[in-house]
Amino acid sequence: MSPPASILVVDDEPQWLDALGHVLTSAGYEARSVSGGESALASVADRLPDAILLDIRMPGMGGFEVLRKLLEQEDVVGKTVREVMPEVEDVWIERYGRVALTGEPIHFEERSVALGRDFFVRAYRPQPGRFAVVFEDITELRKAEARISRVNQLYVALSQCSQSIVHSGSLDELLPKICRDVVEFGGLKMAWTGLVDREAGTVRCTASYGEGRDYLHGVWIAMDAGDATGRGPTATSIREDRPVWCQDFPNDPMTAPWH
Repeated sequence: MSPPASILVVDDEPQWLDALGHVLTSAGYEARSVSGGESALASVADRLPDAILLDIRMPGMGGFEVLRKLLEQEDVVGKTVREVMPEVEDVWIERYGRVALTGEPIHFEERSVALGRDFFVRAYRPQPGRFAVVFEDITELRKAEARISRVNQLYVALSQCSQSIVHSGSLDELLPKICRDVVEFGGLKMAWTGLVDREAGTVRCTASYGEGRDYLHGVWIAMDAGDATGRGPTATSIREDRPVWCQDFPNDPMTAPWH
């Protein structure tokens, strides 16, 4: 079995060093973390890692200066990318090679699955035959955009539900519309409504819409907290008159009776 690839993480912010080191180690890499450019050069004096994650903006010696000094130390000038990194994927050679040859800059968004981060990537040609790449972390921006989009979806769904209330002549007509509205306009996969059967002491499904409705066939929800099904989200919400959120259905103890 071959040893894991070694990756050196260079940054001046401790939280990034810790986070990236943890992610890379968890993914099976041999990760080393150092703070600052001078420490990076000292770290590679004895052994050059397989890859370096290098911050560009650092106090003192920045990323570009570190890269320049590394190139001076290593016998890589004049070699092809394949000679230096034989396992590199073709797409990266084609993408950045085109920039180096034509001089036309490119930009695109890329998500690193290993790091769990989103990046905006810019590549340009500082001089003929060479290219430079700048990575901008846009993870928080994308998260904020997703939150705004989610809130907008919910407002649209709420508006549609209000319209359904106005235009429905009975509860039997209204409930299927509510389920449909929160799925089609709110972005949910499935929605269902239920009413309490006082005589049976259970909650019965009255309407549903969306994917996975087979889950509701024969589902049993007791109102009695002494019953395991009565301690789930639905019965708890009705009994205690409060919203109950379950963010991890397969692993939440409250949903154990239906796993």
